[in-house]
Amino acid sequence: MLRKDKNRRHAPRTARPAPPAHAAAEDVLVRTPLPGPKGKKYLEKDRELFAGDSKPDIFPGRMIVLAAQRDGYLWDVDGNRFIDFGAGWGTNNVGHAPAEIIEAALPLLRDFGVYCCSTGFVPYIHFELAEKLLATLPDHIKRVTFCATGTEAAEAALKFMRAATGRPNVIAFHAAYHGLSYGALAAGPLNAHMRDSVIQATPGYLHTPYATCYRCPYHLTYPSCDVWCVDFIEEYLLHYTAPPESVAGILVEPIQGEGGIWIPPDDYLPRLERMCRKHGWLLCIDEVESGFGRSGKMWAFEHFDVKPDIVVIGKGLSGSILPIAAVAGTPRAMEQDVAVTSTYAGQPASCAAGIKALERIKRLKIVENAERLGEVGLARLREMQKRYSIIGDVRGRGLFLAVEFVKDHGTKERLYEAAKDIYIDCLHNGLYFIYDSISWFARFLPVLDIREDLFLRGLDIFERAVQKAEARYGHAGAMAKGRAGAQTSAAEAGRQPRA
Repeated sequence: MLRKDKNRRHAPRTARPAPPAHAAAEDVLVRTPLPGPKGKKYLEKDRELFAGDSKPDIFPGRMIVLAAQRDGYLWDVDGNRFIDFGAGWGTNNVGHAPAEIIEAALPLLRDFGVYCCSTGFVPYIHFELAEKLLATLPDHIKRVTFCATGTEAAEAALKFMRAATGRPNVIAFHAAYHGLSYGALAAGPLNAHMRDSVIQATPGYLHTPYATCYRCPYHLTYPSCDVWCVDFIEEYLLHYTAPPESVAGILVEPIQGEGGIWIPPDDYLPRLERMCRKHGWLLCIDEVESGFGRSGKMWAFEHFDVKPDIVVIGKGLSGSILPIAAVAGTPRAMEQDVAVTSTYAGQPASCAAGIKALERIKRLKIVENAERLGEVGLARLREMQKRYSIIGDVRGRGLFLAVEFVKDHGTKERLYEAAKDIYIDCLHNGLYFIYDSISWFARFLPVLDIREDLFLRGLDIFERAVQKAEARYGHAGAMAKGRAGAQTSAAEAGRQPRA
C-alpha cells in the first residue's frame, strides 16, 4: 500500500529590499515599449503567415522579433537588448555564433555546400568528428551515427533499441521531452494535449513517473521512499502492463529538462541501470538538452555513475551555428542495420562546427564555468526562495536551473499566473528566460560562456520581477487583498437600506 506524507505549510516569508543592480543605470537594455514599432509591424503578420506554435495563446507575451544574438544578449529589430537565459533551448552552449566556429565551418561550406547522404561515399570530416565525439564518452561507447536534429536522433535511438533486442516496448517517463515527431512525442508525454494526437498511431511505450521528488505522485519523501518510483516499474508496470521480455529498454533524460529541470536522486539512474541489466534491456540516455557541459559536466549522466548503452546527442554539437545531432552507443546496441539517415544528416560544415565546439569547450574551460556559475546561481535563487512565498522550489545543476511558483506550500498548487507575469515583466526589463503557456516555472539556460556580471544582472532583473509578483500573489499580497475585500464588503453593507 502506498504511503502518504502530510505536507506542512511554510511560515510567511519576510520581504526583501530591492536587489542591487549589477550595471550602470545608464546602461538601459529596453528602450521602447514591447513590441517596438518595427517589431509590432512584423508581429501583426504572425497569425496570417504562420501555423501551429506561432500563435500567441501558446506563447503569451511574444514581444521580440529578433535581429541578432551575440555576446550573451538577444537584440530585437528595434535595438532593444535582452540578457539571454535561454540560449536557443540549450543550443548555444559555446556562445552565440563564435567567430572561430564560423571560420572553421566556412571552408567545408565552400567545398561541399549541401551534402546528401549517399551509399557510395562519405565525407572525410565524418571520421574526424566521430573520433573526437566518442573520445568525450565512456570507453564502452564505440559507435556513432549522425543525424540532423535531436528529434531525429531520438527516433534513431528508438529504432536501434528495438532492432538490437527484437522487442517492441520502450519504458519512458511522464513530463519527458524527446521531440515533436510521432515517435519522439509519443515517447515523451510532456503534456497530455500535445501527445493526444499521436498516441493512437504510435503504440509501444510504457509510461511511468520520473523522480520529480518535490511533486512526488506517490506523496512520498526521499530517501525514506527508497526510490519507490523505480520499484513501481518492477512491481506494477511489468506485472500488470507488459512482461519484461517484451521491453527493449528505458529511454530517459538524466536531468528532465522541458518538464521543469528535475534532478533525480543520486541512486535513481543507477537503479534504472540495474533493472536494465537484470532483464537484458538497453539503457538509452537522452542528452540532447543536458549534454555539452550544460549541467556542469560534459554529459549529465556523469553525475550519476551509470554506463548507458545509447546516448542521444544534439543541440550543443551544433557549435551554435549549424544543425547536427548524433546517436552514440555500444557495438551491441548499434550492430543492426537500421535506416536512420536523412538528407541533411551530418552536413560537412556542421561536422566542422562540432569539432571546433569540442575544442572550444576544452580550451576555454566552458564546463568548469557552467559548474561554477551554476553554484552561484543556485545559491542566489535559494536566497530568494527563503524570502518570497510564491517560490515553491529551486533546483538545478550547472547552468540548468529552474524556479517553480506555487500558490500554497502545502498543496503545491501551480501558480501559472505568476510565472507568466514574471516572464513578461522580465522581458520589459531586458531578461529573456524559457517560458511557455504550460509552464508554472522559470527555466534558466544561459550560454555557458556568459560573463558573471551579466549573469548576476539577469538574476537582479528576475528578482525584481519576483518581488512584484510576490506583492500580488504571495502571502502578504493575499492578506492585503483579503483586507481590501473585507473593507469593500463592509462599505457595501453600510450602504444597504435597513429593513
